Amino acid sequence: TGLAAPDAERRVDALIADSKTAINRARRNAIIVAFSVAAATLIGAAVAWAAAVAGGRHRDGEPLPNWMASSNRFHRNPRAMPVP
Repeated sequence: TGLAAPDAERRVDALIADSKTAINRARRNAIIVAFSVAAATLIGAAVAWAAAVAGGRHRDGEPLPNWMASSNRFHRNPRAMPVP
């Protein structure tokens, strides 16, 4: 390229430093994404468990637990299942 040796070395050193910075940034972002996926998986498992509990109780004809009974916070009647 016609550059002097010190200029070429400076450019190579700058490129290596930029590459190391990009690698560290990518590693940090990958860790954040991995933890986000793990948290979403745990939340999904908890929601699936709650849905299974609600479905099983509904199938057996039992009322839902109190913490699940209110289907709408604006609805005054907290019962999830109608009284026969």
